[in-house]
Amino acid sequence: MSTPQAVRHINETRALEALRRNGPMSRADLARELSVTRSTASSTVASLINLGMVSDETNSAKRIDPQKRTGRPSTNVFLDPNYATFLGVEIGVGRGTIAIVDFAGEVIALEEYQFKIDDATPAKVAGLVADEVNQTFSKLGDKLKPASGAISIAALTDTSGHLVRSPFLDWYDIPFLEIMRSALPEVEILGIKNDADAFAAAEMHYSTKNDRENAVYLLLDTGVGGCSIVDGKILRGHNGLAGELGHIIIGDAGSAIDGDTVVNGSLESYIGRQALFKRHQELGGSANSISELLTAADKGQSSAIEALNDWAKYFGRGIASIVSILAPEDIVISGPLAPVYIRNEALVRDSLASNLVSGSHIPNFRVSNLGRNAPAIGAALIVNLELFNYNETILFGK
Repeated sequence: MSTPQAVRHINETRALEALRRNGPMSRADLARELSVTRSTASSTVASLINLGMVSDETNSAKRIDPQKRTGRPSTNVFLDPNYATFLGVEIGVGRGTIAIVDFAGEVIALEEYQFKIDDATPAKVAGLVADEVNQTFSKLGDKLKPASGAISIAALTDTSGHLVRSPFLDWYDIPFLEIMRSALPEVEILGIKNDADAFAAAEMHYSTKNDRENAVYLLLDTGVGGCSIVDGKILRGHNGLAGELGHIIIGDAGSAIDGDTVVNGSLESYIGRQALFKRHQELGGSANSISELLTAADKGQSSAIEALNDWAKYFGRGIASIVSILAPEDIVISGPLAPVYIRNEALVRDSLASNLVSGSHIPNFRVSNLGRNAPAIGAALIVNLELFNYNETILFGK
């Protein structure tokens, strides 16, 4: 039997999720959204206002234009951004980002940092991250200092926060969650997240509901990270290790083969950043950056054009395997190599079609507008979303 406390918690959690998803709403609209009476919606809102989680136009300096409608104007309620803040940290290959988001999911601080890969031990990087985080906190003041956060990293990690491998950092079998908690004790670090999963979390937060049901998110960088959303949920696999789409085999041997760093013949070995540069060099080119390579192609350099054409061919082939297995409605692309996709979009689509059975579904392609900071933002949002989940202790007892 449901207790009054459990029913109230369910209504409050559903109301918070509705406000997170839809933005400011009137109490009447909230009642319709939740299929409850207006008095129940008003009582739920009053409880959330007392908790500091929700505010409205009558008790907040933050004014939001009411929706235009006939009759007496309604008063909108909305998530109070000052209720809590959350930390997200990205640790990439030689660089990273620190993000802080408020309770409404808006970014209030972004700071980038760099480190040398040659001497990047887990302990040293954790210490550097802690210093950068504390510097960011000092700029915000104690009022906005997050109490909890998560780390996004370019690595294969399990659900316990154990880092299985990060070949581009040369880290293997590392208890990285413990290391980060020791380096940054003033913040409760709730987990270590794969960077592609964190990117997907950020994209899903800022996208419409239809974009969240069946989609594949690809983070194109030195490695190729992937996150698959199936029926609105992340496909996690055994111990949370699913999603290594960069490791699907599409040929015999790509261009970037360096010991255990890249799987021979994998999608990553054909279209990762190292693979693209190496292929360009094999063809006689010498670009040192993505922008330099794209500029060379725009100027008609044959080695750059051929390298980009090869990249598009193999990317389309890899996408074909993903489409055949997961049948996503959308494929969302981000990372430093996103401009390469934009330039070669038509070739990628041609390659995709040629590697699928005639009549196969072709997904929509979209390039993320969140930029390189998406994994850090997503890590913070993952922690934020914990407050929008049901508390099982309240619902079912201890």
